[in-house]
Amino acid sequence: MSVEQHVIEAYRTLSLSLKAHPISFVRDKLSALNVISNAKLMDCKDGTRVRVAGLVLIRQRPGTTRE
Repeated sequence: MSVEQHVIEAYRTLSLSLKAHPISFVRDKLSALNVISNAKLMDCKDGTRVRVAGLVLIRQRPGTTRE
């Protein structure tokens, strides 16, 4: 199993992985699209337009939510 497959399966079954974060596999592609990492946001001047990307790993819903 590749590292990517291992991480996907770990998130599917455990909602976490100790091997890597899913975004790490697409970070280079995101950088090529001028998507800024969380670490680089602190270097941006106030008012600068930026592109960011994220991934919802876990959703919490209140017990009163109806689906």
